[in-house]
Amino acid sequence: MQCHRDIKPQEHSHHEQPIACVDCHMPSIPEVRRVRVFDHRIAPPVPANTVRFGIPNACGECHGDRPPEWAVEKTEAWWGKQDDYLLQTAAVALGRQGNPMAVSPLKEELLNLSNNPTRRASAALLLGRTRSAQAVPILLSVLKDPHPLIRAKAVEGLGLIGQARVVPALVPLLDDPIRIVRFALVPTIENLGAYHLKGQDYERYEAVFAEYEQASKEVWATDPYVHTFLGWAYVRRGNTELARRAFQRALRIWPGIEDAARGLAQIHNPEKNDR
Repeated sequence: MQCHRDIKPQEHSHHEQPIACVDCHMPSIPEVRRVRVFDHRIAPPVPANTVRFGIPNACGECHGDRPPEWAVEKTEAWWGKQDDYLLQTAAVALGRQGNPMAVSPLKEELLNLSNNPTRRASAALLLGRTRSAQAVPILLSVLKDPHPLIRAKAVEGLGLIGQARVVPALVPLLDDPIRIVRFALVPTIENLGAYHLKGQDYERYEAVFAEYEQASKEVWATDPYVHTFLGWAYVRRGNTELARRAFQRALRIWPGIEDAARGLAQIHNPEKNDR
């Protein structure tokens, strides 16, 4: 309450019993409830999102015996309509579905500088999930954004859309001072085709690729997805021995990762190439 000393908790929350700020604004996340991880968006409860999208809300934690429609009626009576929050959630939901209708609202989320960087970065990645050509110029426009997370997620989004013509626009980021931005380039350029880079640009990319490989042994040593990605990168480069080691490493970490098993099978039986 240090930042909100003027707020009276009972009056603000409309609850007679003692209630903490985090109870409504930082509820626990259902997927990881065993270790009590809290939602750090610090947003108001929006039970209308539960009704429309099935997203849990803080009201339901204490009032599980009530339907979400009851909570919608209460919150609207106390604080009014929450249409803005519904529109934001709709953009995210459509983006996760890969629906091109999400491009316009996600563009607004990304380019709205009053939004926090994490929210803008999420919009950039979701724009990529739409696989829409309309998202390409939007993502290209934020490659020079001051925040590295937004630059990184714009790169990832462009990689998901898969238009090789964007590779030249990514070249300046090979010298980005922030490592997460440089590392975001590696899967994107590998998937779009590193052969689009020539001369010194290719040499600069190879230096970043080597940095990424080193990080896979340190920062990402236990990440099966990183090792699986590297396995396929080595396959494309014709280095089957490094590919085999990467796929085996991924499978040791997580035996159920199918993409690594598929890669290993392809190395042993190259005629069955379903990649």
